[in-house]
Amino acid sequence: TDGYGGSPAARMRFGIEVAWAIREAVGSDYTVIFRIAGHDFMPGGNTNKEAAQFAYMLEQHGVDAFSVTGGWHETMIPQITMDVPRGAFVHMASGVKAAVTKPVIACNRINDPGLAEEILRDGRADLVGLARALLADPEFPVKAMTGRAKEIVPCIGCNQGCLDKIFNMEPVECLVNPRAGREFEIPPVQKAAKPKKVMVVGGGPAGLSAARTAAQCGHKVTLYEKEPSLGGQMPLSASIEERCEMGAFVGPFAEQAKAAGAFIAAGVEVDEDLVKSEKPDVVILATGGEPLCPPIPGIESDNVEYAWDVLAGKAVTGKNIVIIGGGAVGIETALYLAKIGTIDAETLKFLFLANAEDPERLREYATRGVKKVTIVEMLDRAGGDIGLTTRWIALRHLSQYGIRVMTHTKAAEITPQGLWVDKKDGRELLPCDTVVMACGTVPVNPLEGRLKGLADKLIVVGDAKKARKAYEAVHEAFF
Repeated sequence: TDGYGGSPAARMRFGIEVAWAIREAVGSDYTVIFRIAGHDFMPGGNTNKEAAQFAYMLEQHGVDAFSVTGGWHETMIPQITMDVPRGAFVHMASGVKAAVTKPVIACNRINDPGLAEEILRDGRADLVGLARALLADPEFPVKAMTGRAKEIVPCIGCNQGCLDKIFNMEPVECLVNPRAGREFEIPPVQKAAKPKKVMVVGGGPAGLSAARTAAQCGHKVTLYEKEPSLGGQMPLSASIEERCEMGAFVGPFAEQAKAAGAFIAAGVEVDEDLVKSEKPDVVILATGGEPLCPPIPGIESDNVEYAWDVLAGKAVTGKNIVIIGGGAVGIETALYLAKIGTIDAETLKFLFLANAEDPERLREYATRGVKKVTIVEMLDRAGGDIGLTTRWIALRHLSQYGIRVMTHTKAAEITPQGLWVDKKDGRELLPCDTVVMACGTVPVNPLEGRLKGLADKLIVVGDAKKARKAYEAVHEAFF
């Protein structure tokens, strides 16, 4: 109701006055960049149309460039989590660019130099802004410039070390960069005075982190992975669209290890004979974990599958499914199953542009598959092991795909008819065709006892030591 509200011109007044005051203070030869939301994504908020109009007016009052982010902080539209496609908000920058003559910077979820170059080449923006990408790999620009793009460790959008830490009033860190936020405490990796022969067993996050770091220290490193591919559990986490970035650091970690001189042998299982023949000075055991098998009556039944097998595409499940365990793995598995039978993005776009169905019907096709999925969690909430900035998104996905979540519910017995559960109000049978176990992980470390005396030092890292997240595995192995 005052001079700063009501009409579009009045609502732009505050920002314009700020820009004008800054210009007056710094003079005509000092660069002033204005950061704006490309779209509020809020009910009744400013759209990209208003953002472009605002930028046009700011340009008239001395602004030299515009940094265009996604939506406003309070929006319920995810902005920078891994479920947001790479470069999803570049079109916001393009909308602003069409209204101004000064340079426009595109931001949000641009973590790949190829994508950045494409944005510039196509004229969608004049510059690209990187933030978390430089936490993940401070050498991003140098590697891009020198033809080493394969060695760039991308930000995976997990927010575990950055935003989750910030919201807990803790210093910034990064899952894929253990030095982030601690650069003065932890100097760059130094060459060892006496290089050693190091054998790393296991090619998951911990093994790759250990191999990369040891090789950068100048040690002679060989990493052995019994499976034909690297990554451990990461490819499982990345098996659904919303989590596809989780495995994005595996390749760059391996490339950096090889660039530092490490040799990687996939499809090779380590035993005592191999260690005896290799004669390493140090063996780093990063053999990972395996699914926890809780003592639930009926767990050996034919209608029981494990989440890891489901995510790997190895399990056959029925139409009606109950998942035991509502942590991150249980939620990922539920989404994986609920998506079966839904239309993909390409089909959705085709049907939308062809006006084949109304939008609500298309939404139904995109979120309702052929399976009915229920999650059973004994604690008071699902997703308790998911970070603050991403848990709400995971829970919303469960709702969008029609997945039922039962908390304060304990699995009691598995029968051919389904799963018996204990609730506050008594025991209940949940009829289902398949019961999927997502109850956690236990360490797998069969070699430690057998290799004693075969190397000067044995070190156990990652899930092989204690089942945790990739964050802890990468950091522990680095140190």
